[in-house]
Amino acid sequence: MKRTTRTLFVLAVTAVLCLPVEAQVRFPLDEATGFQGAVVMPGAVGNAVRLNGYTSYAKKKYNASSLSTTQQTISVWCAPETYPMMNAREAENAFTSIIETIDETAHTGFALQLSSQGNLRFECYSDGWKQTLETDVLLPAYQWSHIVVTLDAVARESKMYLNGEKIAQGRTMSALSAGSGTMLIGKDGQTKTYSSFMLNTFNGLIDDVRIDSRIWSDEEINALPQHEADLIFPQDAFYSNRLRSHFHGQPMMGWTNETHGMIYRDGTYHLFFQKNPNGPYMARLHWGHLVSSDLCGWEEVPVALAPSEMYDIKGCWSGCVFADEQLTGGEPWIAYTGVDNAKATIDFAMPAASSLLEWIKSANNPRINGRPAGLTDDFRDPCFFRNGDKAYMIVGSSKNGVGVLTLHEFLADGSLTNDGRLFFSGSDAASCGTFFEMPTLTQTGDRWLLTVTPLGSASGVRTIYWVGTVNADGQFVPDNAAPQTVELPGLAREGYGLLSPTVCQLSGKTIALGIVPDKLAAAVNYDMGWAHSYSLPREWSLSDDGTLEQKPFSGLTALRRDTVTALQAQVTDPFQVEMEAEFTVGTDNCAFHMLDDQLKVYYEPSANRIVVDMTALRRKTNDAGVFNGLYASALPQPLAQGSTLRLHTYLDHSVLDLFVNDQWASSVRLFPSAQAGQEVSVTGPATRVAIYNLETTATPKTYTLVQPEPDQTGDNEAVDDVMVNGRRADGGWTKVLRNGQLYLMYEGQMYNVLGAQL
Repeated sequence: MKRTTRTLFVLAVTAVLCLPVEAQVRFPLDEATGFQGAVVMPGAVGNAVRLNGYTSYAKKKYNASSLSTTQQTISVWCAPETYPMMNAREAENAFTSIIETIDETAHTGFALQLSSQGNLRFECYSDGWKQTLETDVLLPAYQWSHIVVTLDAVARESKMYLNGEKIAQGRTMSALSAGSGTMLIGKDGQTKTYSSFMLNTFNGLIDDVRIDSRIWSDEEINALPQHEADLIFPQDAFYSNRLRSHFHGQPMMGWTNETHGMIYRDGTYHLFFQKNPNGPYMARLHWGHLVSSDLCGWEEVPVALAPSEMYDIKGCWSGCVFADEQLTGGEPWIAYTGVDNAKATIDFAMPAASSLLEWIKSANNPRINGRPAGLTDDFRDPCFFRNGDKAYMIVGSSKNGVGVLTLHEFLADGSLTNDGRLFFSGSDAASCGTFFEMPTLTQTGDRWLLTVTPLGSASGVRTIYWVGTVNADGQFVPDNAAPQTVELPGLAREGYGLLSPTVCQLSGKTIALGIVPDKLAAAVNYDMGWAHSYSLPREWSLSDDGTLEQKPFSGLTALRRDTVTALQAQVTDPFQVEMEAEFTVGTDNCAFHMLDDQLKVYYEPSANRIVVDMTALRRKTNDAGVFNGLYASALPQPLAQGSTLRLHTYLDHSVLDLFVNDQWASSVRLFPSAQAGQEVSVTGPATRVAIYNLETTATPKTYTLVQPEPDQTGDNEAVDDVMVNGRRADGGWTKVLRNGQLYLMYEGQMYNVLGAQL
């Protein structure tokens, strides 16, 4: 009787396998198996895989011969963060595949494609001829889209649907093909790279890929997603906790560059920044967006601006956020640099809602259509200011080999002049650089503080400033022609330290933070999945003599969890600690010791200098030939014997923020490559010591994932004479139930009951 039952089961399965018109290929993508650098996140149907845009794709095997040659429906859910890079240096509308089974040699298969500008296209072979469905419809970013293609060789028609709406229709031949049995998910069959980063890959969520041997009903085509599309990576997706900072701002993944446009609105700080979502390398920049309630805990939200128009198709570069009662009605507007393949323009965007999470580009862009005559270099990074009854934009550029800022006045109709007037010019290239990037202009009382990040100076890239006045014509007049450095002068060179600060004035405070580049090799960024982060916020003020003074933002006390006042302490996390002490200056060094004494920060009275010594630290080297692990700077003013030195540091994994006497500051990158002991200590003539365990105020992102049912294995006895895809499978079958569906396992391969290999 048992033999008869098993034989009936085999005959039933064999009969099902012989019905190709019902066959289906399905990749639920509930797991990230086969995808490099991908993570599992809530999907449109169950779970989905989140692809990172530069490494993540997979090859999946399936049984193509089980599928119908007369009717097919192809379906995929996807939610892009942005569109494929395709070319790191130029803006071109080139396509890659979301899913692809094409075999160009055999002239079989299909490809559902997405362009670098967001267009959808479907190509397939029918009777050996390639058929194409094209559309100008763009695939929306940051939301689930259901793409369905129906191929009907009987009716000789093909249709493409996006979220239930037909967006393309064409003809098909009499015989369909699903390819040769290999499906690429997340890229096409070629590999385009920039350095080691793949360009023709999908960045976003993909879920529930299907090929059915029938034409779907309207109800199936109009299906709705089960979850909203959340594309922000989980906190632990792509980084080692030892390297990635926890309470410094940075996006979860990709390339991070200059901060700009920090504003405070309805209880929330908004920080915008340069971002390449497609990988940790610089190309086709977007405006990334971080939010925080306290400048300590940060949350990434969807990008504010992405390249989309002819004037910014190569990138939405830096700028500012400004609000002005006369020009914007008090609402914040974005001013940014749009770049195509020929020139830079100055463009505006306005918020779509009070949350500031969505922005709409102005229909009147470009507002400044290219650099004014007489400049000898690029033209970028607008900054707004008002002086009395006049409002202006200044923009960074170069003239006669020296950095300059151009001046553009708002006219009564809201347009901007572009007549070549200069707001300010550097005195010489050696001290001021050949080009001014990222200007900020901040009024403090009757004084104005101007910062720029110059290129081509004798000290390389660094942030410099002047203090002065703005005259009635809108031009800046510095108190002194020679610039000062924002960072401690010995540390402000070759692109190390804080660069390109953004400034926000709130409740009597002037708050600034900037990017702190990591200066790592591209291969290290590739492995980490991210590049660069930001400094801690600093409070800026001007002394009576016009010198910039810097101290930690007062709100950073929210990070403190407990305090130790001893010279020696055991901390909870040696990579996440705040230390402050007051010393009486004498002849002995005043020092902090961290990370098993491999990291020392000290003041050396004999040389009146601050030293950050990591020469003994086991680390990823990022400063060979520049600092070689020994960072030192003379203080701008000598400290007299018997005076007080206040030394204050924050260590957050790979970033050290250093403050001296609430006057001078610097941020230094370090990348420890090994664990360290928990002991920290203070040596020297200390009169007060406080050591704090720190804990981020951010709430880690968590997900409730749809869990597949546990495998339920049934009769594991040998099943004789089963035919699968024309191949005899003698014995060794296992019945497996997953997610309420019956599958068969043979020789380690999973098949659905219709014979499609999983």
